[in-house]
Amino acid sequence: MGLRILPDDRPGLGPLGGMATALRVSSSPWNLIVGCDLPYLTGEWLHFLLRRALASSADALLPETARGPEPLCAIYNRRCLASILAAIERNNLKITQGLSACVVESIPQAEWKAFDSGGRLFKNMNVPADYEEARAFFEGEGTR
Repeated sequence: MGLRILPDDRPGLGPLGGMATALRVSSSPWNLIVGCDLPYLTGEWLHFLLRRALASSADALLPETARGPEPLCAIYNRRCLASILAAIERNNLKITQGLSACVVESIPQAEWKAFDSGGRLFKNMNVPADYEEARAFFEGEGTR
């Protein structure tokens, strides 16, 4: 696809390490960070998130679900890098810990629900059965 692929600066740190690398190399103030296992995301949702970030003074915007924040489908300002690096130095690898010194704006369910694909927007694929479910959905079997 012609995209630049970079290894994490410090491998083995999980998503927070990848986020640190991405924010370090980015030349954009706002950066969309999305897990690679979220097949039900929609362009409309991602455009909404980007527009919302451009109008926000926060450092990060995270959708809030019943399970808590969704940090791997969120948008981060490069200002988050210092806080993330500080958390890594403390060996605190939870994304929420990496944002402890950042201003985080939550996007409540009432705002993102309009972009939800049948309750699946943030559903990820962890096992082969999740993949089969997604495949069936996109082939039309799961839309009945």
